[in-house]
Amino acid sequence: MIQAILAILFVFSIFCFGQDNEKARFYFNPLKVRRDPFLPPAAFERKGVNELTSFELNEMSLVAVLSGMGAAKAMILLPNGKTHIVQRGDAIGRNRGRVSAISGSEVVVKESFKDYKGSVKTSTAKLVLEE
Repeated sequence: MIQAILAILFVFSIFCFGQDNEKARFYFNPLKVRRDPFLPPAAFERKGVNELTSFELNEMSLVAVLSGMGAAKAMILLPNGKTHIVQRGDAIGRNRGRVSAISGSEVVVKESFKDYKGSVKTSTAKLVLEE
């Protein structure tokens, strides 16, 4: 009887220590937390800053124009090597220009900005398809 109780205690202790060892392997590193835990998750959803708005227009290149069924779309190559598909109305460039038109070989981007007097100016830039 004593041997049976000791065997049960032995198995139970192995089981308990095995779980403690599993828990001991996990540790929390606060330096790897990517968001503030006191802000709601909705605060981190798309703030309007993406890769397309983090580069200048002259750093981007037009790779392809996709047309046919539906609205025309264009594939833009960024300096970091990533590509994005844009369509009319998408924000692009550091000045947060908008894609105003996509034709067979170019994408027209209209940027609005304030000059030194504070008046709003509009400029038009084109990304031409490289052949």
